[in-house]
Amino acid sequence: MRVDRGIWINNITPTNGATNNSFVDVEVKLNRDLNLSSAIYQSSQYVPITADSGANSNNTFYNFSIKNCIFPITLLGSNSFPDNGTIIGTTSCTTYNTIGDNIDNDINNDDQTAYGIKAVSQTNLKIFNTTIRNITSIGAFNTDGIVFENPSTQTWSSGNNEIYNNKIYTLRSTSTAALRMCGMRINVTPNSTVKIYNNWITDLNNASISSSGRNLVGVLSQSSATATNVDYYIEHNNINLNPTDANCSNVCIELGTKNGINHFIFNNIFSNKTPNQTSPLYHSIYYSPGNYSMGTGDLITTAFISKIIQAYFWRYAH
Repeated sequence: MRVDRGIWINNITPTNGATNNSFVDVEVKLNRDLNLSSAIYQSSQYVPITADSGANSNNTFYNFSIKNCIFPITLLGSNSFPDNGTIIGTTSCTTYNTIGDNIDNDINNDDQTAYGIKAVSQTNLKIFNTTIRNITSIGAFNTDGIVFENPSTQTWSSGNNEIYNNKIYTLRSTSTAALRMCGMRINVTPNSTVKIYNNWITDLNNASISSSGRNLVGVLSQSSATATNVDYYIEHNNINLNPTDANCSNVCIELGTKNGINHFIFNNIFSNKTPNQTSPLYHSIYYSPGNYSMGTGDLITTAFISKIIQAYFWRYAH
């Protein structure tokens, strides 16, 4: 028998979700030759939900190891009735979960989207103390360490979310047609807060040869569309870009949209040591859209300017 799911969680009826479950001290090792193999798969999309009670809420995942699969952790909530209160972390502040064995290309290594953790239609989400490593995509797809992607078209609040104390490294896209690679890619709905802090991101490499946009990003906030009354707190992170492939533009931190979004960016270490690039390609520390004056727009606040001396920037531009 060939197993393609380690843990599968879903609602049983439109009004009866799988809730208040705790999974502790779990090791999942599958076979990535099965092209949909998933270590932890939580979904509300097989049985359409008609009420909040049908969501898969308040489930926790602690102290796990995931190896040799295509999709390590996938959380798919309903666009109308999102999951609430999912926690991915450890029971001790001194230990880490691991996604990816300590060997090259352990996760995915296939011609499809690659990620460590994907969370869609989630509210009040926490992801912490998790090492994500050795993820490879060989096709024309996105590759992400953590992707938290709520649909901006929805009006429900994503609540208060925290992503902290994670280590993300050795992500690879080997195709010259590869799409965007991000250490973290975040998008939330209106009236929400996201705190991203104490994370370490390094060793990202994208073979894309696209000259459009930035196809290698440390942290991308509010990636999809505008939402109103959203606060991002991005603090005490260490993001180091030093790719061996330098055929696409890259940036340590990118703010995807400016309207209705507040960013508070304090006390981070950003380092970009990309080799020589030829115009129109470029590498930088920071990117944001639109025309505005620093300190007066809602992307970079006056607080950012007053604190910028407490951040450390290394930029090797050529």
